[in-house]
Amino acid sequence: MTAEQTTTPPQDRIERLADRVLAVGKAVAAQGDGRTFTVDSIYDEMSEISRQRLGDALKTLKDARRIHAIGRSKGIYELEEAFPPKRKISLTTMTDGWRLLEVGDEFSIAVTPAEGAEVGGYLAGDAVRFSMSEKIKAIESALADLRHENASLKQALRDVRKSATAQAALPL
Repeated sequence: MTAEQTTTPPQDRIERLADRVLAVGKAVAAQGDGRTFTVDSIYDEMSEISRQRLGDALKTLKDARRIHAIGRSKGIYELEEAFPPKRKISLTTMTDGWRLLEVGDEFSIAVTPAEGAEVGGYLAGDAVRFSMSEKIKAIESALADLRHENASLKQALRDVRKSATAQAALPL
């Protein structure tokens, strides 16, 4: 290798890969609730990299506090840098049938009932994905709590068995 031919230091390569993984994670999250993505969804989009390298990139992103795992779950992450906070949205039906859609203080548009139905159709998938994502988070949280409780009960049972065995060994 000549002096002009240099290799990229491994740390720089993993950071570049982490940036690519984050970009794909943001794109996947944008299709859902805007904040979460799974390892499997990233791997589906980036199947040219190994699971090990994907894991390394995700660890790099976690260490840099750009993503975090949700609860104690494996494989579900939330973006630290996501969409801005939700703005207030209102839809008012006017007396003449038109609808006024207002988003925050910055945007409002009058739409016909047919246009409102069309916009609703476009957004229906987002509403379902968001709802399902929230339900999945709640289920995962409950599952993590149950796993923790189960582990505590198993330990208590082991302690009781150990105590009973020790008492049975005592002379009368």
